[in-house]
Order: sequence, then C-alpha cells, then structure tokens
Amino acid sequence: NWHKDEVQKGGKVTILTKGWIVTDQISGTPTAGQTAYLADAGLVAGTQDGTAPAIGRFLSTKDADGYAKVSINLP
Repeated sequence: NWHKDEVQKGGKVTILTKGWIVTDQISGTPTAGQTAYLADAGLVAGTQDGTAPAIGRFLSTKDADGYAKVSINLP
C-alpha cells in the first residue's frame, strides 16, 4: 500500500474522499451507525460541534484499544 509511505515536507499527499479507515483519533464515545464529524485537532467525533462538517459514519464502536472503523464519504 503506497499510501502508507512517509512523505517529505512539501511533498504531495493522498486525500481520502471515499472509503474507510480504522483510527484511534476519536473524540468521545461513538456508536456504530452514528454520523462522524470533523472535530478539533483533526479528530473524528460522533457529535457535531458548532458547524463541523459531517465526513461519514462510524461502522463500529471503539474497541478495547480505542480504535473504531469509520466510513468516509466526502462530497
């Protein structure tokens, strides 16, 4: 998977617009099926804070290590 390579400062990066990720960068305690919103510091949250945009849906709850699967669907 060439998307996992390190990128040097000023280099091009891949932006995920549709697909899914597994992350521990989550704010709060979301549930499966809940809408995922962008939160402060690049975190993903299950609740909207102000005018934070919706970025997809949670496909799972957090596991014992704090990871959850999130479906990303950006316009």
